[in-house]
Amino acid sequence: MVSTSRRFKQLRYLLTSAAFTNESDVKKRVLERYSSEVEVGHYANVADVGLFWDEEAVVSHYLSQVTRRPLRTLVVGCGGGREAFALEKAGLEVVGIDYSKEMIEAAKRNAHTRGKSIEFVTTSLEEYKSPAGSFDFVFLTSAIAGHLRGQEKRVAFYSAASRLVKNDGAVFTSPEIRPLEFKSPFFWASQILRWRLGRQWEKGDSARSFIGRHNKDEKLVFYHFYPSEEQFLLEVRAAGLTPAFHAEGSYILRLLGSA
Repeated sequence: MVSTSRRFKQLRYLLTSAAFTNESDVKKRVLERYSSEVEVGHYANVADVGLFWDEEAVVSHYLSQVTRRPLRTLVVGCGGGREAFALEKAGLEVVGIDYSKEMIEAAKRNAHTRGKSIEFVTTSLEEYKSPAGSFDFVFLTSAIAGHLRGQEKRVAFYSAASRLVKNDGAVFTSPEIRPLEFKSPFFWASQILRWRLGRQWEKGDSARSFIGRHNKDEKLVFYHFYPSEEQFLLEVRAAGLTPAFHAEGSYILRLLGSA
C-alpha cells in the first residue's frame, strides 16, 4: 500500500518536474532510474530466472517455426542479462545492449561468473552501430517503448529494430496495452500531463512510480500506455513491421512484405 505522504510527494513531482516536459530531462530521469543501485541490483539478481511465462510462450512458438541455427539475436534493454542468458541457453547467438552503463557492467559480471561469452554493449537501439540486417531475431525488452514520449520517437525505436533485422527475421515485443480507467492513478497522472504538455500530450501518456515492488523511489518516470491494440499496430506498421503471431500480450513482428 502506497503511503499518503508518498502520494503527495509524487503529485508534487508530477506537477513541477521537467522530467515530463523537457525531452532531455525525460530521458535523463529514465536513465537515472535504471542506473540506480536498487534497479541494477534487482536485475542482476534475477539473471537466472529465465524468460517469463508470457515471453516463453511466444518465443517458443517462434523458435519452433525456425529450423536454422544459430539465430543471431539482439536483446535490447538487456539489464543484468536475464533474457540474454535464457536465449543463449536456447541455442541462440546473443548480443545484449542497454543504455545504462551500470546495467551492462552488471551483465558482464554475471556473464563472467557463469562462463558465458555473450557480448554486452552500452548503447541505445537507435544509436547501436551495426549493419542493416545484422540479426535474425531482435528481442525488445518490455517497457522500453513505454518510456519514450511521443509517437514519433516510438516509431523511430521500432524502425531501428526493423533496420537491424534480416528480411526473413523477426522482432519480439511486449507492448503494455491498457485503456486508462477513471479510478486508476494512471488516469489522473495522465490528466495532469495533459494539462502540462498541451498539444504534445497523447492519449495514453502517464507516469508510474515503479515497475516491480523492489523499488521505493518516490520520483515518477514518464510512461506511455497504448490505449488500444490498434494504436500499437499503427506505430509498428509505420516502422515497417507487421504482426505474425501474438499471444499473452506479446508479439512476433516481421518486416512488411516479407514472406
